[in-house]
Amino acid sequence: MVVSSGRATVTENNVTTGMGIYLGASNNNVSRNNVTTAANWAVYATGSLGNTIDGNTIVTTSGDALSLLSSSSYNNVTGNNITTTSGTAVYLFSSNSSSISENSVAANAGTALRMQTASNNTMAGNIFTATNATILLQGVLNATFSNDSVNCTAVGCTMVVFEGSSNATFTNSTINKTAVQWGV
Repeated sequence: MVVSSGRATVTENNVTTGMGIYLGASNNNVSRNNVTTAANWAVYATGSLGNTIDGNTIVTTSGDALSLLSSSSYNNVTGNNITTTSGTAVYLFSSNSSSISENSVAANAGTALRMQTASNNTMAGNIFTATNATILLQGVLNATFSNDSVNCTAVGCTMVVFEGSSNATFTNSTINKTAVQWGV
């Protein structure tokens, strides 16, 4: 499903394709209460501003489940169940001033949240779970996390990785590592 206009509303659909919902240079759209299952990117936005993505089930078997790329800024991602079996569940690249809140985000063989060259993004009340790296921040400035739960569920899993990032703040967040390796 391709949305390349402004102010479109996509609600209560069952989208099953190689690439689910694509927002290309699309502003002020709403994706609500959809079930998107895709082999590659389930929800993909590039150069898109002010979009609302809420109440969706977003699943991918490879690639990134939800991607906000190339100046996709000022977006609100709220109340979604986001899962990938191989890849990154939520990926922000060169995307700023977005809000990611009250989501359940899981990566069964990858990274739950990856932000690259992004700034002023806010995460609140999310549950991030992964078996590889739970949160990966690369070249990130001013990321705020509050009331989030960060869970690492495999031996060798990395909880939070900072690479060339500054001013990342975690407030009232819980960080859990549940996998333990015995007898090494």
